[in-house]
Amino acid sequence: MNKKCILAALAVTLALSGCANVSEYRPMIDVKGVDGAKYEQDLSECRAYAQRINPQSEAVIGAVIGALLVAGSVALALDSGDYLGRSAGVGAFAGAAKGGGNAVAAQRKAVHQCLRGRGYSVLQ
Repeated sequence: MNKKCILAALAVTLALSGCANVSEYRPMIDVKGVDGAKYEQDLSECRAYAQRINPQSEAVIGAVIGALLVAGSVALALDSGDYLGRSAGVGAFAGAAKGGGNAVAAQRKAVHQCLRGRGYSVLQ
């Protein structure tokens, strides 16, 4: 895989991770005794806090780490640099997906914790 393919894989992953955020995320809560208007305000504020976690930057970090780990492992295992570019591309794509996914999960967890801190019973 050449540099253009690696960059294309990263661009696709970053674009997808950019679509995934908590701006529309609605966790399941126990609504018994909950003031709907107050909940909507609290949810909006909690989402804003969670959006400080950036899936795109986590995807880039994951891509770099993935590329280095996979390319290094393949080079050591095969004792050759022949597949170095391809393996770096695969590692970059996988690392970016994992990094972006972890950041989205962290955003959701932050929303849950914020809502719990405000007294809501978050079920999922």
